[in-house]
Amino acid sequence: MHKTPRPFSSVRLVALAGLLVCMGWALACNAPPVAPQAKPASVSPLATPVKAAAAGPRFVEDDIDAAFRQARESGRVVFVDGWAPWCHTCLSMQRDVLHDPRLARYEDRVVFAAIDTDRPEAASFLVRFPLKGWPGLFVIDPQTDQALALHAGSLSFPEFEKLLDDALATRDPRNASEPQVKAILEGHAAMGRKDYASAARHYEDAVAAGGPRLPEAALGAMRALFAREDLAGCIDFGMRTLGAFRTSSSSADVIAYVVACARRLKEGDPKRIAALFAARAALEPLTTAPPPGASVDDKADALAVLADIAEMQKDEAARKAAHEKRLELLEADVAAQKDVEHARIHDYARMTSYLALGRGDEAVKMLKERTSQLPGSYEAWARLASAYHEIKRDDDAIPAVQKAIELSYGPRRLRYLTLLADILAAQKDVSGERKTVQALIDDAEKLPPGQRDDATIATAKDRLAKLPKSI
Repeated sequence: MHKTPRPFSSVRLVALAGLLVCMGWALACNAPPVAPQAKPASVSPLATPVKAAAAGPRFVEDDIDAAFRQARESGRVVFVDGWAPWCHTCLSMQRDVLHDPRLARYEDRVVFAAIDTDRPEAASFLVRFPLKGWPGLFVIDPQTDQALALHAGSLSFPEFEKLLDDALATRDPRNASEPQVKAILEGHAAMGRKDYASAARHYEDAVAAGGPRLPEAALGAMRALFAREDLAGCIDFGMRTLGAFRTSSSSADVIAYVVACARRLKEGDPKRIAALFAARAALEPLTTAPPPGASVDDKADALAVLADIAEMQKDEAARKAAHEKRLELLEADVAAQKDVEHARIHDYARMTSYLALGRGDEAVKMLKERTSQLPGSYEAWARLASAYHEIKRDDDAIPAVQKAIELSYGPRRLRYLTLLADILAAQKDVSGERKTVQALIDDAEKLPPGQRDDATIATAKDRLAKLPKSI
C-alpha cells in the first residue's frame, strides 16, 4: 500500500496509514534555539536504501542525471524508486522486492535508480514527476521524459516484474496505441502537470477500455480524484471498482482511498455511511485471505485501514481486534529478522498499534531501544517523541524531537518542527510555539520547487496568525 504520512501526534490510522500529507510537529518555549537546517551530507547512514541480503540489481543512488545519462547512452529505460527513510513501505519494498537478484535479468534494458525524495538532489526530478504517495515507482523513457508506467505504493515481486514488462512493451508503438495503454500514458502525463481533472478522465477511460493494466489505471484514477478533492467522485468510482481485481495489492489501496474520502464527509452523511459499509465488506476478506505475494507490510496496512473503518463506525471491539491482529503479525516478522535495519521497518506500525491499544509504555520501551541501537536515525527519535507526546510525557518528548530536528533535512524536518510546536502548545508555551512555527515557515520557504509545499506554508502562517502576539 502507498504511504503519505500523517502527524505523529494522532494514533488514528487512516487509509494507507495516512493518505493526506499534513504537517505534524514542533519546538518548546524554554527549549534551546531551533537547530539550523541540517545538511544531507551529515545525516545518518540510515538515510540509504535498505538492501536485502542478496543485493540484486545495481542502483544509481541519489543521482538522477547520471541514471538518465546512462539510459540514453545505452538505449535503456530508467526505473526510479522515489523513497524516503521514514516510509516503512519503501523500506519493505527495498528489502523484499527491489533488491531481489532475479531482477538482474532486466539490467540490459533498465537502469535502476533510487532517490531519497527529501534530499535536495531530488527536487528537479519531483518537479517533473510529482509524488502522490510513497514509494513512487516510475519507469521513464529518457528520450522523451515520459512515464511509461507509474505506481504509488507496494507491489509483490510478480507485480513489480509486470510493471517493468508493461513499461518495456509500451516502447513498441503498436502497444502504445492500444486504447488502455494510450489512456494510461495520457493520465500519467496529466499527473505530471498536476492536471488532476484530466488525469482522472484519462485513467477512467483506461479502466473502461479494459485490458491487463486495470490495477494501474484504477489506482491512478483514485489518486487523481483524491488529489483534486473530488470526494464524491472518489467514493463513487472506488465503489464501482471494489473487487474488480482482488488478486492485486492495489485492491486494498483503492479501498483505502474510499475510506480516506469518506472520512472527509460529515458523520451521518448517507454517502459516508454507504462507503464505509462497502469498504469494510470488501476489505475484510483481504485481511483473512490476502492477495498472493502480499508482504507483511501490506497485510498490516490493510488491518490498519480496517481498524480505521471500525473506529469511524464506532465499533470498538472490531477496532481493537484489528490492531491486536496487526501487532501480532508485525511482532512475528520483527522476531524473524537477523539485523536491526530490517527489524526497524515496522517500528511506525508497531508504535501506532501499541498506542491505539492503550499500550503507550510498550511503544516507548521499543523506541528507546531503537534510538540506542540507531542513534543517527532521525525517525527513531521522532517516533519516540511522538509516543511520549501521545501518553502526555511532553518533558521527555522535547529532547527526543529536538534530536530528530537536528538529524533531519528537507520536507521531513518540517514535520518534526510541527511536532515540537504541538508539544509546546500542549504545555501552553505560546512563546516557544511561535518561535517554532516561525522556524518552520522559514525552512519551508527555502525549499526548492518540487519539495516546497505552498499549502504547508499557508497552514503554518495561519497557525502563527492565530497565536497571541505576547503573553
